Amino acid sequence: MGLLFAIGAAPGFSAKAIFVKLAYQYDVDPITLLMFCMMVALLIFIVFAYVQERKTKQRIMWKNFAFILFMGLIGYYMSSLLKCMGMV
Repeated sequence: MGLLFAIGAAPGFSAKAIFVKLAYQYDVDPITLLMFCMMVALLIFIVFAYVQERKTKQRIMWKNFAFILFMGLIGYYMSSLLKCMGMV
């Protein structure tokens, strides 16, 4: 299953650069563009988390949830922000 996710993520990550370049034609700043990217990603992550919780019938503890949220915001936000700003 992990291999399938890796194979699917490679073209998706590459396509992101193409969409960012196309979006800059409409005079969008990097912060606004990043907000839309994160909104789409958040919806996908919520669906994955819901499916996983229903499948395992376990709940994530609040301490772990807060840590995951913090690391996701720092890691994903910073890497995406720097990538978007580098394409201007």
